[in-house]
Amino acid sequence: MGQARAYVDPTGIRPGFNETGTTISRGIFVKKIAGSAVDSISVATDGESVHGVTMDDIATATRGDVQTNSMAACIAGAAVARDAEVTADAAGKAITAVSGDYIAGL
Repeated sequence: MGQARAYVDPTGIRPGFNETGTTISRGIFVKKIAGSAVDSISVATDGESVHGVTMDDIATATRGDVQTNSMAACIAGAAVARDAEVTADAAGKAITAVSGDYIAGL
């Protein structure tokens, strides 16, 4: 049996349309953007508001699944202590949040 793909019921999975020009990797924090589609996304960076976490790689000009609630498997950009609040770094990876950052989760 393979690794669990999602820890959330299907109502917490939303489509995300990548029009950034590059692939958004699996496990990266993303944000909604004003793009050509209602579900356009881009990588969330440096403590910005987070819409969700990509569940698989999303190639440019394609849609993919974004987990928007519950526990999500994400890529860490640095060591994070257990139960620490996290936010996005410059590459959309999870790092420990500091004052003023958007809290994406624990």
